[in-house]
Amino acid sequence: MKPKMADMLMVGDYIRWLKPLGNSVDRGYIYGIITSIVMTDTNEQEPKIKILDTKTQKDMWLPLRLLVELGDLQIASENGWTKVLDRP
Repeated sequence: MKPKMADMLMVGDYIRWLKPLGNSVDRGYIYGIITSIVMTDTNEQEPKIKILDTKTQKDMWLPLRLLVELGDLQIASENGWTKVLDRP
């Protein structure tokens, strides 16, 4: 699994992350499509991403750092799933 940098994420990327974040009992994945990437406040350092959950068809806003650090964020690629890293 080749790592990819978080700043390379784009709208339309198909992603997955562990659910629920921080719970070691149920470590399945949630799958979604990135529909927006924004800085919700001018003082924020990290963006939030809007994701369409492919199972429930509901939109959710999640901090990118939370998904990367705790959710083991991965992006679909030609060769399977690629882990997303916060920084090199």
